[in-house]
Amino acid sequence: MLAGQGVHIWADLKEDDPHSAPLPSQRYKLVVIVSDVSRGLLLRLPWDYEALLGRDPNTASVADAIRACVSISFFFRPWIMPTSPAVIGHNYIVCCDGGILSNFSMSIFDRHDGRPARWPTLGVKLSG
Repeated sequence: MLAGQGVHIWADLKEDDPHSAPLPSQRYKLVVIVSDVSRGLLLRLPWDYEALLGRDPNTASVADAIRACVSISFFFRPWIMPTSPAVIGHNYIVCCDGGILSNFSMSIFDRHDGRPARWPTLGVKLSG
């Protein structure tokens, strides 16, 4: 479905909005929250590709990140994501649903540059 929309790699979702809060290296139209269960880390993809996985975010597959994000425990198998052994000492990590480590990741929308938000961020958390 992504390929049908012309989205294959993260470079396809790069956004150049000089008025947005994220750093230029973090300006993408999508951020996917993934739990790296190999190391117990929360990954914000594509933001954390370079620092935590040793990979260029602009060449990584968007579909792989989304597949890792939807690896809900007990329903879907964990996703094996390739990494740079030079950075983390392994060829891959095991990834699952980002909700394991952050069930309501609203903080990714916060501004950290001291300027007021351009619009409010609203979140709805549904629970039993």
